[in-house]
Amino acid sequence: MPPPVTPAASASSPQNPANQQQSNFLALSTLLTGTQKLNPRTGTRIYGALSTQAIEFEKQAAALWQYALDHQIKDVDNLAAAVGNDSALSLVLHRIISAWYLGVVGDDGVTGGAKVVSFESALMFDQVRDAVVVPTYCRAAPGYWVTQPAVLKAGG
Repeated sequence: MPPPVTPAASASSPQNPANQQQSNFLALSTLLTGTQKLNPRTGTRIYGALSTQAIEFEKQAAALWQYALDHQIKDVDNLAAAVGNDSALSLVLHRIISAWYLGVVGDDGVTGGAKVVSFESALMFDQVRDAVVVPTYCRAAPGYWVTQPAVLKAGG
């Protein structure tokens, strides 16, 4: 079971509103995915893409986070059950989870134009990373070129 999620900033350290929204979104995402080490850059991209595609996203995400705090909900299953009757909060919950796991925001249907926000760090690959290489057209996993290659010694 993941450790409890707490508000991203303490009351004694004021932040500018944009940074506070990002911090709260990352904390909400941690709660929804159960993943403690989410990539903040990916979080910023997801938040921006979701904000662009859904007019009320920022307000709904803030309301979902506040609901979780107010009701002291510590896991996604209980939060999903609690907001199940509120279609707006339930929808934003599912959009956030989908974006983190698929690395894609939106679709070609009602919301229009899917946008890839992450590939290599999409959470869907974490479940099988120890057994399956992330699908790609390169010779190894994406980003393989940043790792120092093994040095072979000639002779013996």
